[in-house]
Amino acid sequence: MWKVWWLIGIPQSVVLALLYVNVLQKTPHSVAYFPALVLYIVVYFTWVRMAWLCAPNVKHGIWTAVSYVVIVLGVLNLAKTLLLV
Repeated sequence: MWKVWWLIGIPQSVVLALLYVNVLQKTPHSVAYFPALVLYIVVYFTWVRMAWLCAPNVKHGIWTAVSYVVIVLGVLNLAKTLLLV
């Protein structure tokens, strides 16, 4: 589970943050907006699926519950952000 969070999730979050700040936030009416948005969503939900499936692979069960809560909060935050654009 730690590999999905730290080795994939953190670098992926940095790349998606750069994509969001440099393309999605600055150019909502450009031609590049829709492809960038699709890329953002596909990459994010690919990680969400991996994290959700790997969440039970921990020694202490509390981390499974924490992982599920953080994943759900992240998806809700993404939905809120996309709806406000």
